[in-house]
Amino acid sequence: MTLFSDVQVFVKTVRDADSLESISTTLSDATRRFRFDHFAMVQRVSSRLQAAPVQLSDFPADWVDLLISGDYYVHDPVLVAVERSVAPFSWAELPTMVNMTKHHHNYMQSAHSQGLSQGYTVPIHVPGEASGLCSFVMAGDRELPADSLPAAQYLACFAFEAARRLAVNRDGGEGDSTPRLTQRQLDCVVLAAKGGNKDAIVVAGGQAPMFSFERATALHQKFVAFYEAGKVAAALCHGVAILRYARLSSGELLAKGKTVTGFANVEEDFADRAVWQMKALPEGKHIMPWRIEDELKKLGANFVQAGLWRGFAVRDGNLITGQQNFSGAETADLVIATLGR
Repeated sequence: MTLFSDVQVFVKTVRDADSLESISTTLSDATRRFRFDHFAMVQRVSSRLQAAPVQLSDFPADWVDLLISGDYYVHDPVLVAVERSVAPFSWAELPTMVNMTKHHHNYMQSAHSQGLSQGYTVPIHVPGEASGLCSFVMAGDRELPADSLPAAQYLACFAFEAARRLAVNRDGGEGDSTPRLTQRQLDCVVLAAKGGNKDAIVVAGGQAPMFSFERATALHQKFVAFYEAGKVAAALCHGVAILRYARLSSGELLAKGKTVTGFANVEEDFADRAVWQMKALPEGKHIMPWRIEDELKKLGANFVQAGLWRGFAVRDGNLITGQQNFSGAETADLVIATLGR
């Protein structure tokens, strides 16, 4: 079987699972199939608060005991990075994501001594609920299996949702573990909503833009205003859908003649095949009502892409576009470079 076929089987198995133990077994099997050595899945409010009900792993027992004793896990920089990212990341990237303290370095050295050296973590953020993660880890000095990373992310999301559902049913509700904003955080949200003298606008993705951006005329106008003012106007993944609608003050489409990227046909094909194999949609019915690559080419844009699930972003003047959810770092790098910081 191919890796693609295997991940579909694993996803179906976790979705049909009737116990957390079954999900744990499936994750353990998938971990070996994807050429990792260990996995851990956990849901928690933050790096400094108690864990929520979802806690599954096949980490060495001595390491688990150490984490539990004295709340040692509060020094885990991976937990800090999860709170700052929606995109998967390798542990080698931690120094670029977290201001690593002495405690963080000691924690990672201790993990390495337990045989947990290289890892790939998928952050899970459910609106209004505790954040979570799923990590796939290498023992010794083995490198991460690059070709397995997209499959690992795909499985992690479905496995987490299945485990979360079972944990809630088991415990008879979600209790009061829902994180709440502090007054200071609420003030920051209000200030951000009011806007002000900003240097860049970044439009993120998700599936909703493909259905809702046609009507988001205020967003079209704001995006174009940044672009025509010479400020950075950036979009990534399905957020690039905005370029189908954004028009300059002259009436010309912003995308015309520009070199851009976005969620590519090869990735739409992968997603469609996945839902067809899972019987989530009848074969031939597509997830998306239209495709970014096709439409932007029709509009006269020079659409470029780096291949299936490869991190990639491109800049054309002060317009920046990123290919998909693995392209957050590349997009951010171009935004920062364009800002001259």
